[in-house]
Amino acid sequence: MNNSTSVNDVKVIVSNHTIKNSINGGKANLAVAAIKDGVLIKESILGNENRLFYDYGSFKLNNEYETEIKVEKACFIYHMWHRNFFHFMTELFPNIYYYKNNLLNKGYKLFLSKRNKLIDECLNVFSIPADMVIELYNNRETCFSVSVFDYLKVEIPYTSTPLQLGAFTELRDFFKNESCKNSPKKLYMSREDPRNEDFNNNANAASRKILNEKEILEFLQERDYEVHTFGEKTFKEKAGLLSNTETIIAPYGGNLLNCCLARNLKQLIILSKREQIQCNRAYYNFVKNLLPGVEIIFYFGAMVESENNPIDSCLVPFSVNMSDLKNLLHTYEIVDN
Repeated sequence: MNNSTSVNDVKVIVSNHTIKNSINGGKANLAVAAIKDGVLIKESILGNENRLFYDYGSFKLNNEYETEIKVEKACFIYHMWHRNFFHFMTELFPNIYYYKNNLLNKGYKLFLSKRNKLIDECLNVFSIPADMVIELYNNRETCFSVSVFDYLKVEIPYTSTPLQLGAFTELRDFFKNESCKNSPKKLYMSREDPRNEDFNNNANAASRKILNEKEILEFLQERDYEVHTFGEKTFKEKAGLLSNTETIIAPYGGNLLNCCLARNLKQLIILSKREQIQCNRAYYNFVKNLLPGVEIIFYFGAMVESENNPIDSCLVPFSVNMSDLKNLLHTYEIVDN
């Protein structure tokens, strides 16, 4: 399995660079740029918001730095959206797993743009020593002169690749003995978290709301469902909370990837929209591949119609018809008649 590209004699400069967008001409500041023979390696540049830039018309390198550090071998990992749990789990997390299995034992240092609680927990799960990790954003005005430089491609987030499934399986197995006496049998996975970069969480985006979620919660709590959020929990805490859970109801979104930690899960009901074809397929495939015995049920709500609806349907709030939802739950014998 070859997930990386290797080049020799690269300078990785952490400074303030300027890049001009080739499409609209807008400018942005970059924090990280990797240079080979004066040419920018486009897969290894990051903006201050930790976003990769593929298309650019011009690039102005800031070649001034205070410190130069020589590194024999290093691997660069980025992911597209630093604050997004889904992209963290499907892009960066599998590449850390790849690094651990393919590059760590060869002496490669691991370049990460930023670290947080969730990343540090992943490093622990994969037994990656602290002295092998270099956090680039903590080394401003620094040039890393790297003799052998590998940069990892991004896994396609919606396809359930072997690399992604391998990383998820190792995560699940690492926490397989976690338990919690208060783990509920029936759980509603709410998105109502505050934003928290420590956990790559932006789950409270207003555009992805279920408009009548309060009504849903009242109905489910009457039927012994517990409501929990996951956007500020460690994987260890999630594994304990889900250790006895048999039924999960959840809105579509990256939170669903936490279901891989629910080792006794029997049923998963996903509240979504028919327009979310790509995402619906992705969540189904991830859960089915990781937990093949789980029954996966979709309920499709109605998008709010507006002249200002964006092209991307994931950015449009939706509502759930309560009569339909109640009938669905009764059909699958999840609530008492």
